[in-house]
Amino acid sequence: MGRRTRTFTEKTGYPAKILDPGYLGELSSEELQVIKTELNNRSKLRKRWGFKEGEKITNKKIQAKALEMEAQSDSIPSSEKEGKSTA
Repeated sequence: MGRRTRTFTEKTGYPAKILDPGYLGELSSEELQVIKTELNNRSKLRKRWGFKEGEKITNKKIQAKALEMEAQSDSIPSSEKEGKSTA
């Protein structure tokens, strides 16, 4: 029988939503470490967070991108975030 792969939440104790740029805004040191590990291991996630190929990923850059994405998210009406039409 094959070994079952644990989910992100099972491995870290955090919901997968924290991998969405800007979801949490200000990140704790533990959250930063979890996200940094995932960013270093997953190229598609790096791209989603706006990191270029080969760019050094630092806690400072992750925090800046999280806050930047949160600010962009805050400027979108909640009905559009949820995929609902405002018309």
